[in-house]
Amino acid sequence: MGFIEKGLVIIFICTAFHVSSILCEVYKVGGDAGWTANFDYHTWSSSKTFDVGDIIEFDYTAGDHNVIEVNHTDFRTCNQSRPVVKYTSGNDSITINKRGHYYFICGTPSHCEDGQKVDIRVVPESSKQSTTPSAPAPSNGNRVCTVSFMALLGKAATAALVIFHGFTY
Repeated sequence: MGFIEKGLVIIFICTAFHVSSILCEVYKVGGDAGWTANFDYHTWSSSKTFDVGDIIEFDYTAGDHNVIEVNHTDFRTCNQSRPVVKYTSGNDSITINKRGHYYFICGTPSHCEDGQKVDIRVVPESSKQSTTPSAPAPSNGNRVCTVSFMALLGKAATAALVIFHGFTY
């Protein structure tokens, strides 16, 4: 088998190992209640394990509520004057694109102060692997997310180059 054929085999194998990264979970914030006042979003979010690629859906009556992504300080104080992003459609889907915390509040007067805010914590990969829930989490249903083939191929090609580089020494 020639150099190019070996490379293609390695890229294929690496791509196969990354296929799981194109599955995601879809979480409707607040479950059946949706994005509304008088709901315990802290309990809801702390019972979930969010990961990069997952989708957070906010379902609410447009005009009555909105979704404002803010930083941690503004989350704690319900300050909406420096939004990262503001959503107003009533059916907003947000794809998690990095690890860390995402903070969302409702900008309708007094809603955030009354608890309409949620902290989405996306755990580091090492924490996710070591987390073993005591009871099975309710399934939101895995869904194949839109991931470009080129992005997936790029991961595999990078891995293949690292492997080739190791073989040349």
